[in-house]
Amino acid sequence: MHCSMASKRAGILFPHGYWSCAEKKFDIETVRRRGKRIFGGLQHRLFKLARFRQSKHEAKQLARDAYIKVHGSLKGYNPTKVEGIFSLGTMQTYRAAMELFASWCATHGIKHEGQITEILTSAYLKEREQSGMSAWTVSRDMAAINKVLGFDLSKKELGLRQQNKTEIIRSRMPTTNDG
Repeated sequence: MHCSMASKRAGILFPHGYWSCAEKKFDIETVRRRGKRIFGGLQHRLFKLARFRQSKHEAKQLARDAYIKVHGSLKGYNPTKVEGIFSLGTMQTYRAAMELFASWCATHGIKHEGQITEILTSAYLKEREQSGMSAWTVSRDMAAINKVLGFDLSKKELGLRQQNKTEIIRSRMPTTNDG
């Protein structure tokens, strides 16, 4: 049993100064320090992937050629995967996702990013889905984690909901364009 995501998001602290979890109590300051340390490590990995002002098209072509050289054919090749982050917008989005993930890891006893496993990541993504996050948001989080940590997790493998265009909500607040 994990700490309640709703109470964490709402900033609810218990009077004794601990997050209340089934197995452990975590001192708030310890969790905050761990979260900062984990986020720093993840952010360092993220920034090492920056390929701004470089051609993503050229990077994909090089990756494709290298795959053929190693495997002899394109069988099993995934053309959407390429080393690096080429867009500042993607970098900012992934950084925000890593900050949330780092905080979650800290509340679950992780001390540094080297301790993060695919099993732990799976639990995080499942908890995000169960807390009401859209399939699109969970996909974004999974893409960020896969890129930064070099994992190859998939929604199908983890049993997560697939993205469905009928679930898209154009905005959270009413606008003049709403009918």
